[in-house]
Amino acid sequence: MKTKSKKPFKVIVLCVAIINCVFGVDNSSLYAKDFPKHYKTYGVVYLVDSDTSDKLMSYAGGVLREKILKYGITDAPNRTNLPHITVLHIHTQDSTTPQKMLSILLQNKLPKPFSLNLKGFGFVKASKDSAFPWWFDINVEHTLGYDEIMEFNELATTLIAPLRDSPLPRVSGSIYASSSKEAKGQIEDFGVNGVNRTINGEKQWLHRPHITLSYSMQNLNPKLEAELKALADELNKDFDKGLKATFDSVSIVELGVSGNVLREIYRINLQNKQYKDIAKSLQE
Repeated sequence: MKTKSKKPFKVIVLCVAIINCVFGVDNSSLYAKDFPKHYKTYGVVYLVDSDTSDKLMSYAGGVLREKILKYGITDAPNRTNLPHITVLHIHTQDSTTPQKMLSILLQNKLPKPFSLNLKGFGFVKASKDSAFPWWFDINVEHTLGYDEIMEFNELATTLIAPLRDSPLPRVSGSIYASSSKEAKGQIEDFGVNGVNRTINGEKQWLHRPHITLSYSMQNLNPKLEAELKALADELNKDFDKGLKATFDSVSIVELGVSGNVLREIYRINLQNKQYKDIAKSLQE
């Protein structure tokens, strides 16, 4: 059981600020008016097996695609993505970051192979008042391996976030400005929100494990937003038990600007910590 820290909140904030300074983190894009340039986003994710992904898309993919095409959204249907559950994303100009991430993960405790129940479709915006980016997801039920991956998210955030050199573009500028106080704090300290941490002995767990079925960087039509929310409700009526999925590895990946996985770089077996260099393995 965790004991409450005696350190004042200001000391915790100061420590994070010092870490950011030491690691050369530039937060200036948070206050920019224009959407900042995207360099490289790398992440730690659990890739979803093709059988699970096919089942989800056979149920929701067709109606979702028709809905967004109806309103002229063209980027989402054409966006490349390897279905996954995110642990953490970071933005950097350093192309050696994946190797550093691999070294860190291999030296620390990883979750054992686990199962999750996928349940609850939903529409999500980057922040309350933002027009983009936006996503259509299926969430993870708070059962089975949920607690284990929530614990690992906090550890991974602490270990991996210092490798960034700036916040993710999709949480900067107007999106940062319209975010909640808690989300702003995480963006400032980790370059992204929706992660887990502990402040003054109190858990600030904002992580929401999910699989994204559609990503868009186009401005959101209010009518489309209403229809996507209605679609989520419709899909959830018949998907009341959810879909069980198993995971036996964690991957280091490169992502696009909206959080879509472009390619897998390393895969670590959760049972024995053996890892695979994907590029090399494809050529064997």
